[in-house]
Parts: sequence; structure tokens; C-alpha cells
Amino acid sequence: MSIQAPELIRKSIPIQVEGAFALIIGFIIVANTSTTDIIFHDSYVLPAIATCIPSNQDPTCMSIREGLGLPASAQMEIGNIYWQELARQAIFIGFIMFAIRIGIGYFLMIQGIRKIRLTTVLMAVFWGLTGTGLFLFGFVDTLYYVLQGKDAPAQLSWLNNAGLFTETRSFTGDTNTVEKEDLYLTNTLGILIIVSFLIVIMISYANSGMAKRGIA
Repeated sequence: MSIQAPELIRKSIPIQVEGAFALIIGFIIVANTSTTDIIFHDSYVLPAIATCIPSNQDPTCMSIREGLGLPASAQMEIGNIYWQELARQAIFIGFIMFAIRIGIGYFLMIQGIRKIRLTTVLMAVFWGLTGTGLFLFGFVDTLYYVLQGKDAPAQLSWLNNAGLFTETRSFTGDTNTVEKEDLYLTNTLGILIIVSFLIVIMISYANSGMAKRGIA
């Protein structure tokens, strides 16, 4: 059954409100992670990478490489374990946000207040998608500069082989290097995907006849 935009908006207000809330929570989590990134990356990871150039074979650099199981001339690879940990957190946060939302649905069900329906599951997936998606689409990297009041550099070569940037680095300019425009376009793509999924939930909710239910 088709539904017109004004009616869709009117019948899916609970989804819109919850979607906005999930996005706010997601951005707060990403901003917190970006703050951690600023502190730990700039205080530990960046100095190690800057100091341990391939020709630097002093005991400290060699100890770092050995501890990470890296070749004796490794430099950028020193940060890999840190970036891998950020990626792990992205997946974990998405899983936690999904679990919290589906847990709320289950709690309401056992209390006899609401049944778990398709829109309940879809909304839980939206929470998880928001939690992980904001990470994967580069918002940690964007907020890294925004929170410090800095402009992103023209090129962000350390993102060349990171996650989705292996594909989105080809959006503009040099197809082998992540540029500032690629980062912002990746952010935009992430928002479009997240919002598009929310619209799917809005349509499902509005067509289900549960406009007065109050929660998906």
C-alpha cells in the first residue's frame, strides 16, 4: 500500500523521534571516541610513528617493532594495532546499541506492554547501524579535527587502506589517496544510508497501522 509523504510523516512520528535520539546517542559516542583518539593518538601513536622512521634502529624503536611483531624498518605499521582497536570498538558499539534496543523490546514484551514486531527488530538494527555506521563512514576522523578546531589536511594517506576508504578514496582527485573531499563525501554517504534505512522503518511502521502505538 502506497502512502503519501505528509501522511507518512504524521503516522511515523515515534520512529522519527527515536531515530533522532539514536543518532544523537551515536554522535555522542563517536565524539567521545574522537576525544580518546586525540589524546592517545597524539600522545603515543603519532610520536612513535614520527620518531621510528625506517632508518631509525635505536633500541626504543626496535623494541616497539619487536613487541608488535613488525619488520625492523616498519613505520606506519606501528599504528596498525591502534587503528584495529578502533575498528573493533566500532563493531562492538554497534552490537551493544542493537542489544540495548532489542532488550527494551523484550522487556516491554514480557511486561505485557508491547509485542516484538518487525518494526521492533528493524529499529534495533537501526540503532546498531547508527553505532557502527558513524564509525565506518569516517566520523571519528572528521570529529578528530572538528573537536580541535582544525581543518582536515588536503590528503589523509593513512586512511588509504582503512575500511570503506579503500573504495571511497576514488570519489575525487587521486583515486589512490584519501583526500579531504573523499572524507566528507564518505560522511555524507553514511548519513544517507542511515537515514534511508530510517525511512524504510517509517514506511513499515506507518503501513502497519500502529501509528498510535508510541514505540516501534
